[in-house]
Amino acid sequence: MALPGFSQREWFSAAQALLAKRGASCLKASEVNAIHDQLRLQRAITKENFIEQLKKRKALREIKLTSPYEELRRFLSPSTTPYDVAVSLRHGSHLSHQSALELHEIAGGVLGSRVFVNKEQGPKPQTEITSQDSIDRAFANAQRQSKNVYTSPVGVFVMLSGKYTGRLGVETRQNLPVTILERTLIDIAVRPYYAGGPSNVLNAYKAAGNRLSVPTLTEILQKMNFAYPYHQSIGFYLQRAGVPGSQLDSLRQLGLRFKFYLNYGDKALDYDDSWRVYYPRALESMLP
Repeated sequence: MALPGFSQREWFSAAQALLAKRGASCLKASEVNAIHDQLRLQRAITKENFIEQLKKRKALREIKLTSPYEELRRFLSPSTTPYDVAVSLRHGSHLSHQSALELHEIAGGVLGSRVFVNKEQGPKPQTEITSQDSIDRAFANAQRQSKNVYTSPVGVFVMLSGKYTGRLGVETRQNLPVTILERTLIDIAVRPYYAGGPSNVLNAYKAAGNRLSVPTLTEILQKMNFAYPYHQSIGFYLQRAGVPGSQLDSLRQLGLRFKFYLNYGDKALDYDDSWRVYYPRALESMLP
């Protein structure tokens, strides 16, 4: 199909050049339409026909992403990855948990085709934990899971609504927004289900090895200002991953007031007196 004023080769080459210039391999319909407008094709071809021509020539592939709340339309270039699709779902989102572990190449397990993407909530008043009973009740049941899950031909995307941090510890890695290693290790200790459970979390801490900066992790953790004493879980993981005790003093100084839990909803538990942490008995075989 040749367009008036353009040869087929000319308009397609121009469209390809603009797609490449945008540097985005997963586009919304509005972004493809903007390319149509930039080429001044309004009188030659409708926007929908323009999209159909790009699809026909395999410059773009259209997919639908369906959640319990909405259906989204996205256009993928041949080089698009599921990570690209994930961060296109919400402006300002970033990859986290298991997906961040994968990008840091220390994934502690495989969660199928799920990609985890975090869009932070707005600032909220901090809750203060004042009793052991409140901690026991909170961790007696399984971890709550996000219901905002998008299914698509290229994967399953889990949209998380994380604690507001102002994107603390988010970097650009492989042209993707993703939590840095230390922030990732905090996140998976806080929500272990999104990394495949405590055994996978421990494997990730072990795999991080000398790449991990405990001072950086501690600084980020303090800035995140959690209500619960997650520093005890993190200290447990770090110690069992082989980090020398002298490097963990900054975490100990945050206090050991309460007994805490490594995971939600586990019934068969052992207890680590050093960090005052209950951990799944199934983890015992992995511990030094």
